[in-house]
Amino acid sequence: MDPFDDVVSAMSVASSLYVRFRMSAPWGVAFDTGYQARLVMIAEGAGWLLSEATAPLAVARGDCLIIKEGVRFAMADRPDSPIVDCAELFSALPGFSEATGFTTIPDRTVNHGGGGPLMEMVSARLSFDPIAAEPLLALLPDLLHVSLAHDDLDLLETTLRLIGLESRAEGLGADLVVERLTDVLFIQTIRAWVAADGTQASGWLAALRHRPLAKVIRTVHADIAHDWTVEEMARVAGVSRSTFAQSFRSVLGETPLNYVTRWRMYRAKTLMRKGAGLAEVAVRVGYDSDTALSRAFRRVEGIAPGEWRRTLLPRATKVVRLEIANERLAAEGMFQGPSDLSDEIDLMEDATRLTEAAWQPEPNP
Repeated sequence: MDPFDDVVSAMSVASSLYVRFRMSAPWGVAFDTGYQARLVMIAEGAGWLLSEATAPLAVARGDCLIIKEGVRFAMADRPDSPIVDCAELFSALPGFSEATGFTTIPDRTVNHGGGGPLMEMVSARLSFDPIAAEPLLALLPDLLHVSLAHDDLDLLETTLRLIGLESRAEGLGADLVVERLTDVLFIQTIRAWVAADGTQASGWLAALRHRPLAKVIRTVHADIAHDWTVEEMARVAGVSRSTFAQSFRSVLGETPLNYVTRWRMYRAKTLMRKGAGLAEVAVRVGYDSDTALSRAFRRVEGIAPGEWRRTLLPRATKVVRLEIANERLAAEGMFQGPSDLSDEIDLMEDATRLTEAAWQPEPNP
């Protein structure tokens, strides 16, 4: 197991509102991810990505985007084309329901534009356990863009074809299959971004591209509870202790033992979130006692395990309130979506900001 498998399997990635857009020039649509991330893939044609975070970016078939929660962006055939808000576009469609998604719209397809050259893209909202997602989200840019190479493009287009077939078939369990296949698109996109030449991946994502370090990381994650030493890890890498320690720090921005400790704390949090007792968690992540785990947890997280566990209830309550509010807005025909709930979203972001920051690699001295 490597950390990517570790995190994605714990994230409980769930997709909703999968849509295929068929846009004919001139056209432009603005999106607000709200409290969910968004996955976008250009299936045919070309257009532009517009965002305050970046200069206008030309996109074409095979380009994939993952946009973090709380980021506004737009897609258009030209940077100067008129823009319509996505919520306004959806609200005009017959059968649309923000609460239930596009299940009542044939093929989950939206057609829009002035009848000129066509660009087709697919989009899906993504939600996941924010605690389990911390190590990955902290290393991703707010707006991730990758142009797929031939092999990766074949894989993603195969997944897209399967999604299209399931959407049209409307068979038993079709919605569930579409959701799972959208999760696959998310994983394939991250994998392609990490593997791409010139990627800005950092931390453990960057280390997975470094063969000796990747071997060590996979070995450590297969048995995180083992009493690892730098010497043992250097032997796995096949280099001297000093060479290994220097290489590890250069790529990951921290020492090998600090890395092991932080991942132990991550495993501890995911286990406690599932209800495991502290003594059980201590054994499963490599500590002799719950007291030893508590000391390490406080040192890394800045809070005792019991206090941390008590923060979960308010956070879960906020998520439930957001979901209920969204359903109420949809039921009343108000399609403003999550942006109407900005105060509560701010509270959720504050609850995760400190823990995400802990996963940022330290700058090299």
